[in-house]
Amino acid sequence: MNKGQLAYGEKLVQRRESGHRRELENIVKMTELRQRGFSYHKIAAILNSMGIPTKNRKKWHATTVMNILSSTKRCNDIRS
Repeated sequence: MNKGQLAYGEKLVQRRESGHRRELENIVKMTELRQRGFSYHKIAAILNSMGIPTKNRKKWHATTVMNILSSTKRCNDIRS
C-alpha cells in the first residue's frame, strides 16, 4: 500500500476513514475461501474470474490477497 492510500476495505466519508461495504464483503469471501483451504493464488484467480476489482482496478495477485487477509486492522473491521 502506498503512503496516503486507503487500504482495501476502507473509504473516505467526509474526510474520515470508514468501512467500504462491498470491499469488506469481498474480504469476508476471501477469508471464507482461505478457511476452506484455498491457496492465495486460487483466491486471486477466483476474484479475477468474477471481475472483482482491486482498489487500483488491477488484477488480483496472491500477495495482494495474503496482505489483505494478514492485516490485523482488516480482521478487526470484519469482526465489528
